[in-house]
Amino acid sequence: MPAPRVSPMVKLTKIFYKNRAKPHRLLRGIIMRVVGTEPELRHRMIGRFLKDRREKARLTQWDVARRLGYTTAQFISNWERGISLPPCAAIPRIAELYKLQTSEVIDVFDRFHAQLLRLHRKHLREAFHTKSVGR
Repeated sequence: MPAPRVSPMVKLTKIFYKNRAKPHRLLRGIIMRVVGTEPELRHRMIGRFLKDRREKARLTQWDVARRLGYTTAQFISNWERGISLPPCAAIPRIAELYKLQTSEVIDVFDRFHAQLLRLHRKHLREAFHTKSVGR
């Protein structure tokens, strides 16, 4: 049975009290916790988009991998599961394979990065118990 999930706020609170005299360690811990949610965001925004468009283009992961010059479909699987992002150089080729508009691809990546930034800000605000950071 998997262990119950602990909310990011509980983790940050524990880190804060553990590292009261070491602010540099506190900040490093906060950044690590925030980045821990990034794969979920990548999967939800980028991964699902890529998988949906690949399937609409009637391509398999192996087809895409082969056309992009990869030796395995694992790279494509990792993008679709949010494990990693495709390299910038591959994105135009992916758009061409999936028959996507350039603006559509750019919009998806822009929304992902904007949402990721909001997520980082939210966790930092929670960690420091303030209403705004850097404004």
